[in-house]
Amino acid sequence: MTKILKFATKEKYLVGLKPIRNYVPEWYKKTDRFFGKRQILGSNGEGAKTLKMCVPFLDTLTTGYTVELWQDVQVKIDSSNEPVMFWAGEPDAAERRPINSIGDMPIPNGYSPEPFAWKFPFAIKTPKGYSVLMSHPLNRYDLPFLTLSGIVDSDTLLNSGNLPFFIKEGFEGIIPKGTPIVQIFPYKRDDWKSEEDQDLLEEENKQKILNLRVAFGHYKNTAWNKKTYN
Repeated sequence: MTKILKFATKEKYLVGLKPIRNYVPEWYKKTDRFFGKRQILGSNGEGAKTLKMCVPFLDTLTTGYTVELWQDVQVKIDSSNEPVMFWAGEPDAAERRPINSIGDMPIPNGYSPEPFAWKFPFAIKTPKGYSVLMSHPLNRYDLPFLTLSGIVDSDTLLNSGNLPFFIKEGFEGIIPKGTPIVQIFPYKRDDWKSEEDQDLLEEENKQKILNLRVAFGHYKNTAWNKKTYN
């Protein structure tokens, strides 16, 4: 049964939630499936495949929803060697946070220590028993910022708020309108426990042998499930 993620925008002329599959980056699209555009089988059966052939990697770029930046944001380094942001339209795109707002959290390597937050002028509601994981767009290290992660039990109502983020150290330039700033994964809350099962090792070895018998496509053809987000 298809589940429905409801949302509403709190400002006029804003694009609402969109499937993140619409924002697959150009660098991924331009990547060839094989090194040198040629398939070469090696003695270990791996071949000359690139990440373009990795279905789990593609799933990270196409699973869930996103919110796009609704206006150009310019980042400049001020006289104190700290990033500052400028934009021309409304509503505001971001805000600067007090440095003590992150407590003792370590600053991610390669990012300026000044914390910022994207505005999130949207309301979200999931079906009963479902939450949303909100995170930086997965594997999008090309973006000049890093959005922090959070989980919200959105079956009551996720009201508008803020998405904390850091700017890449030394970055100056424009973050263009339309840039995805967050990835949103709806998921069902369940109770879990972990247990050890050594029999899995034999199953894993069997799958490895079967995988190496074909040039490519074993996982996609035998284990992968298509995900639908509209």
